[in-house]
Amino acid sequence: MNYKDIDNIVWLIPIKKIRNSLREYLIRLIKDNEFIKLQNNFIIKELYEKKKQGKEELIEKELNINNLSDFWQKYNKINESYNEVCIYLGIGTGFFSEFNNLILAILYCLVNKIKFKLYLVNAKGFPANNGFEEFFMPFCKELLYNADTEFNNIFNFSKNDIEVLLPAMKEKYGINYFVYFNSDIFWGIRDNNFFNFHFNIKELGIDGDIRHAFGIIAKNLFRFNEKTQKEINELIESLNLPKKYIGFHIRAGDKITEAELIEPEKYIKNLNKYTDIKDIFISTDDYSIIKKLQNKYGDKYNIYTLTNKKELGYNQGNFELSNKNDKYNHLIEFFASIDILLNSELCFGSYTSNPSIFLGAVLGKSKFIEINSLDFRIR
Repeated sequence: MNYKDIDNIVWLIPIKKIRNSLREYLIRLIKDNEFIKLQNNFIIKELYEKKKQGKEELIEKELNINNLSDFWQKYNKINESYNEVCIYLGIGTGFFSEFNNLILAILYCLVNKIKFKLYLVNAKGFPANNGFEEFFMPFCKELLYNADTEFNNIFNFSKNDIEVLLPAMKEKYGINYFVYFNSDIFWGIRDNNFFNFHFNIKELGIDGDIRHAFGIIAKNLFRFNEKTQKEINELIESLNLPKKYIGFHIRAGDKITEAELIEPEKYIKNLNKYTDIKDIFISTDDYSIIKKLQNKYGDKYNIYTLTNKKELGYNQGNFELSNKNDKYNHLIEFFASIDILLNSELCFGSYTSNPSIFLGAVLGKSKFIEINSLDFRIR
């Protein structure tokens, strides 16, 4: 879009005040884009100038391997034995889409003997620029946040610029691969051959299909740090859940753009086939689902939830526009819900959503019921 295009667009608007406001907004948008492009060109030029001076080392957070769990100590011993290097930059999606892709990337690098490192500042599920340790226990070497590094600007680059930027970054830092949207290993972890692979990493107790391997990595990775766990425990305790309960994960909101939403009554019908437990915890992004099930089945079932009455469907775009504090609180509530589902007697969900993919892999076939009888698959 150029300045002439703006006039061609706004003249159609009859109200002068709105017309002028839109013109000002579009002009500001063009100027912002011009500045970003200028900045990006400078970054690329600087990269190619610096690469003549030789490779630079990436600064990593301190990691005491001895403080890690036995599983991650063994993993790091294997990981550090590889020569080629992959940096996971994030793919810029919702939390469990990001988390599931992270698991796949760890697994892919193990199979292909590539040293895996993290740089999660760009990942939208980690809003405070503290990387993986914002919520979770460390598990591998993670790059230290640097406001001036090229990694932080990567989501501002056009597709054409990224094709120039990534090779320059690889040469500057001695990196072989990136996991970033539409680049390098992003496609490797989506290949059917990878999904159909038999994984055999005996040191980590992995010997099976994608669901088995994914599940083992997932349950060892999903370990909260002390601060996060404390906040999660407080939320869970406020519910006064019984010792035995059933879990439902019901995704609504913008999921309708990817898959047909499932009627909540279907969960109750499936529940009756498996158990007579009457206590149900429901994790959903839409409180109207809670209300609907309470009105229809409240006399037969005790329904628990952490969903706020104001929540009427999750939208990733709205989440990204919220402030850091709101994002943090939303994620703590979300993590608490997932923690509750992981400890349920049986959990019902659908592989059309990323949280249910994670739950299905960790809980296994005996404790996770796919509501549509779909085979396990990772989107």
